[in-house]
Amino acid sequence: MSTCTHDYASRKPVPILRTSDDLLVCNACGTQYPVTASSKKDDCKICDDPRQFVPPEGQSFTTLSKARRDGFKNVWWQDKQNPAIWSVRTEPKFAIGERAVLIQTAAGNILWDLIPFLDQATVDKIASLGGLEAIVISHPHYYSTYADWSCTFSCPVYVGAPDKEWLEPTAAPGVDLRLLKDIYTPVLGPDSGVTAVLAGGHFPGSLLLHWENNLFIADTIFTSPSAMNPVPGKEGAISFTFFWSIPNRIPLQPDDILIIWQRVKGLEFANAFGAFKGMDVRTMPNESARGTGGVKGRLLESCKIYTRAMGWKEHALFQQTLWYQEHQRATKHLVIASYEAQNVSWISAIPSEWTIKRYLMDDPNPEPPGLAVPLNQGREAMAYLTYLIDHYETLPEYMIFTHGHERSWHQMEPLPMKVRALSLTALDEENYISLRC
Repeated sequence: MSTCTHDYASRKPVPILRTSDDLLVCNACGTQYPVTASSKKDDCKICDDPRQFVPPEGQSFTTLSKARRDGFKNVWWQDKQNPAIWSVRTEPKFAIGERAVLIQTAAGNILWDLIPFLDQATVDKIASLGGLEAIVISHPHYYSTYADWSCTFSCPVYVGAPDKEWLEPTAAPGVDLRLLKDIYTPVLGPDSGVTAVLAGGHFPGSLLLHWENNLFIADTIFTSPSAMNPVPGKEGAISFTFFWSIPNRIPLQPDDILIIWQRVKGLEFANAFGAFKGMDVRTMPNESARGTGGVKGRLLESCKIYTRAMGWKEHALFQQTLWYQEHQRATKHLVIASYEAQNVSWISAIPSEWTIKRYLMDDPNPEPPGLAVPLNQGREAMAYLTYLIDHYETLPEYMIFTHGHERSWHQMEPLPMKVRALSLTALDEENYISLRC
């Protein structure tokens, strides 16, 4: 959880509301066009695209000035678990009804995605939070009034380069537009800790945003209702889904889903923030013992469930693993040195197919007798050596040696999680002793 203080807030100019109040804004999707009502415009290229839709009552437009007169307002709420994350949406529902997310990072505030409605109250609220250093928009459905936002807050707007054709207006004066071509782009510099990810899928240039242990997914990855189960990750339960068109229920192809997964596989995240209120998915405490892999593991499992449901029996997605699972099959042998009074009930969370040998370091009648050594003088090492000697002829290629504490001062994560997450490429970093014969 982050609690950022912002000395940059005093350096940044006070934002001044600059909006094109008479330009047409689509009532259905929120896209602002560089024309006024006198143009008699009656179509919207976003809504005419099969990923969106024209409402039954037909295409219609409003303006920001009319929306203010009609009583629309932006409503804010702060994330209950991370006070550096703020969300905002327009009420009553305006256009698609998405939310934008303001992230207070040490490098400055970043606004993830956009809402069309912008007024003085919104400017004042954002100014009170430290202003904006950058806006990152996930895909064309949320480009909305990006030119007005950029001009008001004097900040760059990042979008995926493959989707530049959807920008309206394409060259607004005073707009600092950044087209992202690389798969990974640090936002606000390489040390900001914020990365825009060109994931594709829903649109060729669809983005994700990664910061600390959070993945902001918009609808590049779409949250499923079953993700909110208080006991998440049950067998066969999907947490995320994937659409080429969400309102028209056109699924995304597995090849596109594979690319999305491959581009987040190397990122660590325990939380996912979706496009709408109520779509925040978090890793729950009850997941570690059940081995779900948390939100990231559930995302991978969702990729596979979704692909199987589409009728695929073979696909490269089915061979995908979490980064540590690539090495997991190398050993299922666990040697534990513990005291009799220690609570080692955590062992029950280790998969049943593992071979587990527990040595009691304070056993009054140890077997063999040599295991009884003075306290704090090599008892754990004696247990490990005893195992090696007793099993010398049948030693597996890799073993995991550990103490009996589920948690300790040098082991803050639960051991069942750590054991399953052991990477053979970083044994020393994981505080395990190993032997390769």
